[in-house]
Amino acid sequence: MKKLIFSLVLVAVAFVGYAQKNPLKRAEKELSSGQLDLAKASIEEAMTHEKSKDEQSLWLVRGNVYRSLFKKGDETAFDEAVKCLQKYTKLLKPNSFEKYAADTTIDNFNREVLNTGAAAYEAKDWQKAMKNFERVETITPGDTTAMFYYLVAASNEDPAKIDKDKFIAKGTELVGTKFSQDVKWVYQLMINYLLEKDATDANGKAMAILDKGIARYPLSQEFMAQKVDYYIKTGKQQEAINGLEALAAKGGANAELYYFNLGILYEQLKNNDKAETAYKKAVEVKPDYIDVLINLSAFYINKDDKVKAYNGMDMKAINSAEGKKLKEEIVALHNLALPHLEKAVNLIEKQADYKQNRDYGQLLNSLKNAYNLTGNKAKEQEVKAKLDDLYK
Repeated sequence: MKKLIFSLVLVAVAFVGYAQKNPLKRAEKELSSGQLDLAKASIEEAMTHEKSKDEQSLWLVRGNVYRSLFKKGDETAFDEAVKCLQKYTKLLKPNSFEKYAADTTIDNFNREVLNTGAAAYEAKDWQKAMKNFERVETITPGDTTAMFYYLVAASNEDPAKIDKDKFIAKGTELVGTKFSQDVKWVYQLMINYLLEKDATDANGKAMAILDKGIARYPLSQEFMAQKVDYYIKTGKQQEAINGLEALAAKGGANAELYYFNLGILYEQLKNNDKAETAYKKAVEVKPDYIDVLINLSAFYINKDDKVKAYNGMDMKAINSAEGKKLKEEIVALHNLALPHLEKAVNLIEKQADYKQNRDYGQLLNSLKNAYNLTGNKAKEQEVKAKLDDLYK
């Protein structure tokens, strides 16, 4: 019995001696006991030590040492941990137990970093959240969940602090996958960032992304409205009209806005019949739409520049048959404008601070002139009194 005990002691001593001489084994022991600084020194020694430098498990131990250092707050340890763990998995045979164990280690590392990003997100530390979600992609390339969370965090951050090129690159990669969650907002932010850089979209990148968004979400009015807005800003009236007509045909909450913009565009193209139809449709959809009432009344008053032509006539021309006919046409147009002018004024006067409305004075003046032209003197005086009160 004494010999057996003695021999066991010898074995234990021999093992300790071996561990001391083999820095890889020493690093494993120090890591398991939480002595991370010692484990780091030992594993770095193992990288060049004859007994351990060629051992396959070196990369696993080294990866776990640096992974533990990162968990303790050493930000510089992350890249080394990933590099070592990924190298270790590449050295293993597929479907082996070691490969399964290594993949599990990487999955756990992935989850740890993802949770760190989630905690930062909850604390509204957007930069830290973005950094950690991006790290998950480093651990597991192509991780769409991490990619999505990065974009969500970035969308909450101050735009001035966002790397917009990186956002566009990640967004493009994400929307190119079959990611199941709603990513309409990703398309929209990418488009906005691209148009910030180049409002004319000379390279067509913004519109290419928008077209992909429309293809993915064919019922999305937001995307079509965004495209129409682009066409309007770049002077492509016909393209804008085509898009607005498609939107208006779908109806929906913004139908009156689409018809309103159609009226404006048709007016610009001197297509009076379609402009009038569009404005009327907008009023039909939303009877209290003040902007449309103003535009529709102005459309009648300014139609075909008849007032301008009449004001340019001398007395002889005014009293001629042509002048009298023109005056009748102007009166008829003002009679068409009157109901819309009156309604716009009434709607504005219901507002608490209506006298501060920038359109109010101009509308009153147009209404006074309309009453004058149509011979309604009592109404003209009533409106004149409002004007005097407004500008006294």
